[in-house]
Amino acid sequence: MNEKKTVSITMLLLLVFSALSLLGFNVARVSADPESPYIMVRPETTLNSAYTVGSNYTISVYTNYNITFGNDAWAWQFQLAFNPSILEGLEVRNGDLIVNKTGSPRIARFSPGTFNNTKGELSLPRAFFEHVGTKYTTTGPGILANVTFRVKGYGFSYVYISDAVVDPPAILNGYNMPAEGGYYEIINGMLYPEQLGHGYFRNGLTGDANLDKTVNVFDILAVKSRWGRTPDSPDWIREYDVNDDGAINVFDILTVKANWGQTIP
Repeated sequence: MNEKKTVSITMLLLLVFSALSLLGFNVARVSADPESPYIMVRPETTLNSAYTVGSNYTISVYTNYNITFGNDAWAWQFQLAFNPSILEGLEVRNGDLIVNKTGSPRIARFSPGTFNNTKGELSLPRAFFEHVGTKYTTTGPGILANVTFRVKGYGFSYVYISDAVVDPPAILNGYNMPAEGGYYEIINGMLYPEQLGHGYFRNGLTGDANLDKTVNVFDILAVKSRWGRTPDSPDWIREYDVNDDGAINVFDILTVKANWGQTIP
């Protein structure tokens, strides 16, 4: 039985190589940085089976915003969505964009927001400069916040940013408006989603396309079922792109073969 499986896999690989030699192909990894100025998750992609159940995983929510885009920044806020069967929100810490400065009267107010680990949501962490008189501002690039999750299971989760804004100073009767009520938002992910960059986390085994915790023939069949697809294809399945190079092709089968037989208990 094992010999038959080995022969079948070998034949499949030979067929794949033959087809590629006739057709030719291009593999290009396109930068996922969204339209500037932007807010995005860093690292954008995490593929690491070392993130076992119970371990912690931290991402940064980063903006490339700087003075060349217009005004300095006074406030920010965002929301995150994630897969609650894979990740559980633990902690949100303020980043380096809007903070109290040593030796400066600038006062930064920070709220970590609220996790809903049933729905998989982090609602509205935010920071802003408080002032009377002088308008305190800052400029990036910088980190809005660092978000730590506990890993709950094996599989994948998008870390999706929504409702993200970075605001310049806005004055109403001498006081700053809060981030969600500012007159003009430098970045507004609700209106311009192309300014947002989302994250992707996968802690399954390398080569485990169907995420059944074993690298075997079923992963080759999964790759074959979406052969030639790219992220622009309507039936694209990112998990079947096991080497995450932006195309489902022979390199994914070679990745499966290189990790053949590995399992997660």
